[in-house]
Amino acid sequence: MAVALGRCLSWQGFARLIQPGRRLVVGICCFFLVVPEVTESAEADVDRSPASIQSAFDSGDYQTVIGSLERQMTGNVPTIHSAEQIHWLLLHADSYRGLGMHTQAVDLLFAVKADVESQDYQAGPHALYYGRIASAYQFARNDTQALAYLNKGLAIAEKNDLTGVQSSLHNDLGNLYASRKNYPAGIDAYRTSLAEAIALDEPALIATVAVNLGRALLASNNYGDVERALALANGAINRMPRSADRLRKLLSLGRLYQSAQNALGGDSGLRAAANQQLLQALDLAGELSDERSASYALGYLGGLYEDEGRFEEALQLARRAVLLAQKSDANEAVYQWQWQIGRVLVQLGDIDAGIGAYRSAIKSIKSIRTSLVTSANDVHLQSVGPLYFEMADLLLRRTSTLRDADLMQANLVEVRETLESLKTAEIIEYFDNDCVILDQD
Repeated sequence: MAVALGRCLSWQGFARLIQPGRRLVVGICCFFLVVPEVTESAEADVDRSPASIQSAFDSGDYQTVIGSLERQMTGNVPTIHSAEQIHWLLLHADSYRGLGMHTQAVDLLFAVKADVESQDYQAGPHALYYGRIASAYQFARNDTQALAYLNKGLAIAEKNDLTGVQSSLHNDLGNLYASRKNYPAGIDAYRTSLAEAIALDEPALIATVAVNLGRALLASNNYGDVERALALANGAINRMPRSADRLRKLLSLGRLYQSAQNALGGDSGLRAAANQQLLQALDLAGELSDERSASYALGYLGGLYEDEGRFEEALQLARRAVLLAQKSDANEAVYQWQWQIGRVLVQLGDIDAGIGAYRSAIKSIKSIRTSLVTSANDVHLQSVGPLYFEMADLLLRRTSTLRDADLMQANLVEVRETLESLKTAEIIEYFDNDCVILDQD
């Protein structure tokens, strides 16, 4: 016998919700892998019970989720025999993504694709899976297949009146368009998703889509509705429980406020709001013992202070952010804070120390073997190219002050090597929704 639980629901409760004519509200990854029934051992109670695995995911303990689910697999990937199992499969995939292991998440989703599609049709689980496999195709830069699966999932959700799934998939559709800079289409999809989320009065979903919409509006220089999007996101987050999900959304909203104040002429009210959101995130990260998210909160605060010219404070925050990122294996974050340290040191007049920090950042990038997506809401591609060009510029500036021919030559060689290494440096797809996890709500 096997048992399975949905996100805060039993499988039976979830099954009732996905009957025709019923609305379905989905969380960040409300999906479904049969978990074997618990044995009498204490280890099974800790590592394998459905409730403990779901609780670990909800609290952001993705390592525990992955370890628990992988111990139950008989091979390299789970075998899908029923719609019920899709939940745990996608919980597994989202846990990979929560740790920045996006290649592993995509590989897992593709590995079971034939099994999932061969199962008897179940509207809710299949529609959710199609949304997730669409994201995998998007990651693989196959937009044609991504769009096809999103439309397939939307058709199922609309036919069965699954409003929550529709909102989730319209959000994913907005992410697809916006990530390819088709902002008008992305904004339309986000507006549709937001209307559906508001109709459901689901705070987490409203916050997710409102942040995505705000980013797309800013990216397209369409500032008219940005403040409404900010207000909607803020109000929704305030209604959420103190959880890992709320923490991710606080980080996202803080970043959005920061982007808005930069775009709108340095509005002091928006800057203060950004600071408040990030301080709240830092406090909640401490409460949840989430060092990875604390690293992002500190780094983002450091960036905010850097923008304000508060360089000494920015330096202290960035150094703390690096330490926590290294401690929590947040490799995709380490280079960002090292780069930030380098910029701030240069502003403080210490070019040699700044160059050292830039070298560390470039070394950290080389350790990242694949493109990493830290979250799903920045909806733009951020190249690491500026890091290399800034480093080369600093080296040239230092060369102009040297008198020793050998030192000058060594500096010029490093300039050449820095620019050559840029050719092989990966472009980081940096979608900041929840900073540490793809937020596909």
